[in-house]
Amino acid sequence: MRPLTPDDPTHLGGYRLTAHLGSGALGPVYAGVRADGVAAAVRAVRAEDAADPAFHSLLDREAELIARIRNRFVVPLLGHDLTAALPWTATAYVSGPSLLDLVRGTGPLPVTALAHIARGLAEALEHVHAAGTIHLGLTPAHVLIDAAGPRLVDVGVRRAADGARITSPGDSVYWSPEHLPGDRAAPADDLYSLGAVLAFAATGRAPTGTGPAAMVDALRRAPAGTGTASGLPDTLAACLHVRPERRPSAKDLLRALGGPLPQDPRPWLPARARALVTRFEEDSDAALRTARPGPGPGPVADTGPDPVEADSPALRPGTRPEDRPRGLTREGTGDRRGTVRPPAAGTASRSRAEAGARARARAETPRSLRRRRIAVRIAAAAGAAVLFATTGLAVTATLTSDDVRPADLQAPDCSSTGGINAALVPTEEPRTRFSPEVPFRLSFSPDGSVLAVSQVGGVDLWDWDRSSPLAAIPTADVVPPGPVTFSPNGCVLVHGGPDGAAVTDLPSGEAGRVGGDGTVHSVAFSPDGTTLAVGVEGDPDQRLLHLLDPVTGETLSALAGSARLGALRYSADGGTLVGSEDNAGFAVWRLDRPEDVSLIGDGTGSEAFAVLPDGSGILLVQSDRVVLVDPETGDVEREFVPPSGDGVLVDVAYSRATGRVLAARLDAAMGAESVVAWDLRTAERVRPTGDAPAVFPMVVSPSGNHLAGLREGSHDIAVYDMDFSLVGVLSQ
Repeated sequence: MRPLTPDDPTHLGGYRLTAHLGSGALGPVYAGVRADGVAAAVRAVRAEDAADPAFHSLLDREAELIARIRNRFVVPLLGHDLTAALPWTATAYVSGPSLLDLVRGTGPLPVTALAHIARGLAEALEHVHAAGTIHLGLTPAHVLIDAAGPRLVDVGVRRAADGARITSPGDSVYWSPEHLPGDRAAPADDLYSLGAVLAFAATGRAPTGTGPAAMVDALRRAPAGTGTASGLPDTLAACLHVRPERRPSAKDLLRALGGPLPQDPRPWLPARARALVTRFEEDSDAALRTARPGPGPGPVADTGPDPVEADSPALRPGTRPEDRPRGLTREGTGDRRGTVRPPAAGTASRSRAEAGARARARAETPRSLRRRRIAVRIAAAAGAAVLFATTGLAVTATLTSDDVRPADLQAPDCSSTGGINAALVPTEEPRTRFSPEVPFRLSFSPDGSVLAVSQVGGVDLWDWDRSSPLAAIPTADVVPPGPVTFSPNGCVLVHGGPDGAAVTDLPSGEAGRVGGDGTVHSVAFSPDGTTLAVGVEGDPDQRLLHLLDPVTGETLSALAGSARLGALRYSADGGTLVGSEDNAGFAVWRLDRPEDVSLIGDGTGSEAFAVLPDGSGILLVQSDRVVLVDPETGDVEREFVPPSGDGVLVDVAYSRATGRVLAARLDAAMGAESVVAWDLRTAERVRPTGDAPAVFPMVVSPSGNHLAGLREGSHDIAVYDMDFSLVGVLSQ
């Protein structure tokens, strides 16, 4: 770690950089802190690598896969943007040296420490492989060491780099004999690398030219340490077998080593190594404190994200504060860990017969009006449990402004079945087929693994990959129903209602309301989780957009509008908010100057629109084509024209993963026609590998890797990848 020099950047991806940590194959890595205190290791990706289409697409794909990984020894990817003027990736910050630096600085490690590292890495790899991916970059430089154990970094990033053949010269000595960059890979590759890494830790020498036999011998000769029997299990040596089928799986290796490490292990490092880890933690804390938010000596006033950035961090599931946030208390429960999760999910488009639909009313189950509070777990980018004060009882959250909160590697997941309270689990089979005349909305969870189906009377949550219903949440009747919004950590679901916005805390099952007593038709969490936007009715001053502070539940701003807001959508960088106004076009708020609202569009008020990630353009359906509009001027910058036919364009979406514009069409009989796709930059038609589905309404996942919609003919909800291959169907 060294201080920044004049040649180093000062901001990347919304993070203020405080120190240079090192460099790798993709570029230099810095310690960085966001204005809300979340710390990260931020890599400045070299321009030539960021421009590599193979690396770009692979990293987007890997990011969605690793979003499902939740393990204490896997350091999560907080976000990335390879299209920014200064491309970057960000991972959770770990206050510890790499295994490479630890061994070089203090010498080879004894058996006790080697076994501890092996157990931690085996546990990490078990979760990585279960998620359907492989690390492919397991070297001593990619294992960070702290008091708890080893932390595996660059999961997803290294495999994407390997697929694009971006490697470091010293990495190849840790590869399995059968591995070639860009070629097919298997979990056995990671197990060989694990064995090679431990051989380095046992000898202090990289296995250059030594071969598997010499590394096995090094493991067997590792010093035992005081009071410990020498030798390591033969299963560990088997990781270095030249035949991949003879290597153990990560699960089998972990079992042979004694199972997962305890949550609070005893000191496991030799004294010299332990002292180096402690010193590194102290140096890291000092470097991060230079970027603490708020007033005080030393820090430079935060000026916000670098103006050249195209996107702020897209926080992924499984990314959470590493240490218990200092000063955060909740009455009656003591300290709580925060959680960090991805940006709020995107919203779906309007239904076919929305204007005339009147579904059968189903009253919401009455809930007690006892004085209570709901812990809304939207800490996400704030890195702490954020509380809404509801139903008359104030909630105290004391979080000092100078706390720096690294990402937690162990907090529970809120998008999985285990993260949803049993009281919300459906007691009846949820609806899986929908008439085109019945209005409903679709929304993906932040990590794209859960699909919310919002309809009159309730919201159903599905694990679409397994076609498994997760929750049934009753709602008061609002016709038409609006799309829901998830908190960035996936733990809280909010939807509109006749008497405010309804809030459901998924882990506890508790519910409440925010945003006043009037009707709320639209809601949207900001990508960093610090604001909940609510479209209200009945404001006496026609301030129809309210921005709520999740920390206090209070209204931060009440912004002017001319008509009811049917849908609200943020840009991924959080700088732009767009709302569709009934019969009045689209209102655009630039949140650095929220009082200045501009109106664009043709005045139809359609909910068929999409906001580009950096807020630089808005996609609208206009007559017989899709147009890209400059939100500042309202000028049409690009047109996307479908092939000739009788179909009418009714919906539009944007896929970040592929850079494609997608549009849904209906024929004269109001039946869905095939989805049309264009390249955003060239406006040329794109014809993916599979047959384009006929779906409407439709929604694209936040990562842009999946499309969901109601299928024509079968009237069920299906999920496709961006090659238009069918990957899931909601069914009983």
